[in-house]
Amino acid sequence: MALQATTEIDFSRFNAGMAGFVSKLGIESVKVVRKETGELIKSLVRLTPAADSKKITSFLTNKFDTLADERNSSTDWNHGGGKAGSGGMIWFCVTSNYLIGVAPEKDMRGASVDELKRLSYQTTKGGKRLNVPIRNHKHQRALIHQTILTKASTVKKLIAAKIKNRGRLKAGWLAAVFGNSITLDGGSQPPEYVMRHRGNGGYFIDELGRNGFPSFTIANTSAGVGSKTNNLNWLVQRASDIRAKAMQTNLSLYLRGKKFIGDYA
Repeated sequence: MALQATTEIDFSRFNAGMAGFVSKLGIESVKVVRKETGELIKSLVRLTPAADSKKITSFLTNKFDTLADERNSSTDWNHGGGKAGSGGMIWFCVTSNYLIGVAPEKDMRGASVDELKRLSYQTTKGGKRLNVPIRNHKHQRALIHQTILTKASTVKKLIAAKIKNRGRLKAGWLAAVFGNSITLDGGSQPPEYVMRHRGNGGYFIDELGRNGFPSFTIANTSAGVGSKTNNLNWLVQRASDIRAKAMQTNLSLYLRGKKFIGDYA
């Protein structure tokens, strides 16, 4: 068993567990590698983080509410065809105390979902500032304070798109399943929001036919794999340890006649 896109992972217990099924129970090694790879994939999918829909909604709503004018955030106000008013300003709201406007270049109500996504990545956590690179400077960046007018309906579309994609990192472990080389049996099946991301990322190398030493490699290449926040090294080790312990328990049950070898895989 091999797993790529990560480093310094100890698979000794996992591999020892598979070896036990082969040597002590006499199960064909190809069958063991295929079965335990599938179980490891299920553990990886379960442990790999996915953003919570409510948190995505709250985060983006708050970010664009902060980024927009606090007295009329994310408004859908029609400003008359996008033409600037007097003084080169776009006046988008009138209150009892204020005539509120923004500079034309700060009016992002015509922005696409992708443009708002890029803007959200550039905006600092507290909002109202853009964190952007400075031309010809490798390390120094600019923090630009500004008010930007956004459109509520486009922000909602961005939120929907982010929620739809929240299972992509998990789905990166499923390349072998989508490629019909590994079948996931039993419980703990990946949810639909993960399974819909067929072809999102990852790959596999099927060497189960290698004489004397069957092998199967899985790799997750999805965006976010290298993020320190996701800590994939830890979760891969954790998934391996979970499966190693499960194999040890199952091996004991098979040897004691509490489970039947014919039911394996």
